[in-house]
Amino acid sequence: MFIDRAWVQKNNNIPHFSNVIKNVDKNEGVEITMNCNSDAFKWIIDFVKLKTDGDETKEELLKKNKFTNNAVLEENDDQTDSNLYEKMDEITNENCLNIMVTAYFLQLQWVYRKVWEYYF
Repeated sequence: MFIDRAWVQKNNNIPHFSNVIKNVDKNEGVEITMNCNSDAFKWIIDFVKLKTDGDETKEELLKKNKFTNNAVLEENDDQTDSNLYEKMDEITNENCLNIMVTAYFLQLQWVYRKVWEYYF
């Protein structure tokens, strides 16, 4: 699976990968081999992208207008939360453990906690 290097490094989106690639020259490619459930990995990447895309949209709104109406920012937060909960609705008895183990491995404690609190 291709994951954009700039996205990984921005805001330390995937801490495990950020730590691996921080000392690799920008002109070098990075290939990371993982032994984890590929479906859980894809779910986590999609989940993190939903969250970070929502954060970026909020930043863009703030940059456009320093005095953006709070209702607009709250609407953006609400939409991001709605998208995250829709994604969490995909968690099942069959995939929950794989998602949690993979989130832990990727050092995504916030994802781990979110899944734990939502599912249990």
